Amino acid sequence: MTLNPQPSTLNRHGFTLLEVLLVLSAMAVIVGITWPSVTRYMGEAAIRDSALAAQTAVLGTRIKAIDTGLTYQFRYEPGGQRFTVIPFDPPENIDATTSVDSTSPQLQIYPVLSGRIDESCQFTSTDERLFTATVVESLPREAFANLIDAHELETTAWAPPLLFFADGTSSDATFRIKDESGRSIDVSLRGLTGSVSTGPLQREASQR
Repeated sequence: MTLNPQPSTLNRHGFTLLEVLLVLSAMAVIVGITWPSVTRYMGEAAIRDSALAAQTAVLGTRIKAIDTGLTYQFRYEPGGQRFTVIPFDPPENIDATTSVDSTSPQLQIYPVLSGRIDESCQFTSTDERLFTATVVESLPREAFANLIDAHELETTAWAPPLLFFADGTSSDATFRIKDESGRSIDVSLRGLTGSVSTGPLQREASQR
C-alpha cells in the first residue's frame, strides 16, 4: 500500500487576525485623514444650496422681466430667509387675487415666486456696517398677488428691490448669504448684462 504524499503546506482560507488588524488600522488612518474634509463639506452643503437657490431665483427674475415686458424685482429679507420675485409696477389689468376670476378674462396672471433659503442661513449685506443701516420696508398684500403665503410676505421687512428690466439689464448689486458658523457666499448682479454669479465660499479666519 502506498500512501498519498501529504502537501507541504495547507491551502489557506480567510485571513489571520494580524492581517485583519493591519487592514483595520489602515482604514482608520484613511478615515482620520479624510473625515475632517467630509464633515466640512457636509456642513457647507446648506449654505451652498441656499446660494444656488438665491442665484436661480435671481436669474428667474430676469427671465420673467424679458418674457412679460415688465420691470421685475427680487427682494430678500435682511437677517432672514425669505425672498420673493414680483412685478415692480404691475399694470392695472394684473390679477390682484389669489385665483383667476373667470368672469374677468381681461385680467392677466403674471409669474411670481416666493421661497426660503435654509433656516441655518440668512441674507445679509456684504458690508456688516451697511447691514445695520439697511433700509427695509413692507409691501401691501396686493404686491404678492397669486402667492399663497401673501399674508406672511405682507408682514415681512424687505431690503430695497433689485430691479430687472424688459431689455435684460438689471441693477448693479451684491448681497451675501451667511450661515451660523460665519461662512458666507456673495451673490452679485451685473447691471449691463443682467448676469448673476456667486463668489467662492468664505470662511472665518478660525476655520481656515
